[in-house]
Amino acid sequence: MLEWVLVAGAASGIGRQTALDLSGAGYGLLMVDINQAGLDVLHSQLPDALIIQADMKLEAEAVRIAEFVRLKGMKLQGVVDTVGKAVTMPFRTTNPALYDDIFATNVYSFQLLVSELLKAEVLSVKGASIVVVSSITGENGAKGKTAYGASKGALNALVRSMAVELAPQKIRVNAVSPGTIQSEMLDRLESNIGSDNLALLKQSFPLGIGLPEDVSGSILFLLSHFSGWMTGSVLTVDGGYSAK
Repeated sequence: MLEWVLVAGAASGIGRQTALDLSGAGYGLLMVDINQAGLDVLHSQLPDALIIQADMKLEAEAVRIAEFVRLKGMKLQGVVDTVGKAVTMPFRTTNPALYDDIFATNVYSFQLLVSELLKAEVLSVKGASIVVVSSITGENGAKGKTAYGASKGALNALVRSMAVELAPQKIRVNAVSPGTIQSEMLDRLESNIGSDNLALLKQSFPLGIGLPEDVSGSILFLLSHFSGWMTGSVLTVDGGYSAK
């Protein structure tokens, strides 16, 4: 029987690479993203996958996704949430509206998605693995990252409590905590901090800046039976940054 995995944020970056890797490993895919054009490009490469365009910050969209899965008769063995937003801004200029926006994308959207999937009873009764992408900024301070870091720290705490609560249902919940990855988000960061500061950032990683495939492999591990005794973990994948 085909094992199904939902990948949120599938149109770019880590989500896109994870979808490609999962397809190569023989999984059935439901790919979700707000970016319809990006989904269409990926769907042209993975024509057997199912796609849904959705704004993950909206509760109604989470309900719609869960209902889609239910009506298709699918039972999800895995859920991967790579949806995220980063903002670089001095602490003195942050405000509640910024925190609301960051938390809506980086924390609440994940909670909404999993909550609605649970209500719809579309996770496999044989066991399921949920993986969300966090960030080393959730555990390591960084200039200009107060709002982003706070959201990722909250996400890590959410993962740990969800893991304890959902364990009796054979549902594992883990996070991957990557360092800086070569992606569209990094391109936007360069425009904010300048090329010289970006070069210094890259030098802070002993193994250099990571690529999406450096993280997607860890996600596949957490989805697989090889991590069957792991839940509530935040797996650091940062090219040696945290070892310094």
